[in-house]
Order: sequence, then C-alpha cells, then structure tokens
Amino acid sequence: MTFFFDKILNEVPTWIRQQKRLTDIVLVAITGYGQESDRQLALGAGFDHHLVKAVDFAKIQTIPETAAKGYATLTPAA
Repeated sequence: MTFFFDKILNEVPTWIRQQKRLTDIVLVAITGYGQESDRQLALGAGFDHHLVKAVDFAKIQTIPETAAKGYATLTPAA
C-alpha cells in the first residue's frame, strides 16, 4: 500500500503539472494519512490541498471557491 501511495504522490501531480492544458487544475489529496509530515509530503509533491478522511464537507466546499478567486490557499493542518 505504501508503494502505491508513494507512486501516486510523486508521479501524478508532476505529470499533471507538465500538461499545458491542465495548468489551472486544483489537485486535492484525500488520504488516510494525517500526520503533519504526510501533509508536507503531499503539498511538496504538487497537491494544492491535503485532506484527511473522513473529510469535513465544509472544507471541500472552500476549495472551488478559493480557486475561483484566482489564488491558492493551502489547506491548513487540522
């Protein structure tokens, strides 16, 4: 399981960020890993937000609202 998570964490955001047609995409990691180090890894890999399951729907709602305003606010640690 860790190998799969690491592969997604490191390769998917990098590939997406390299695609010119996807420059405005907002990447959200929703995981069962909730340590601060997990959050830092996700954000460092290129995700814009890191949310831990079970995700509070109010947090999910703020993501498109923030993106629509044209600026990124990284999800603070819970």
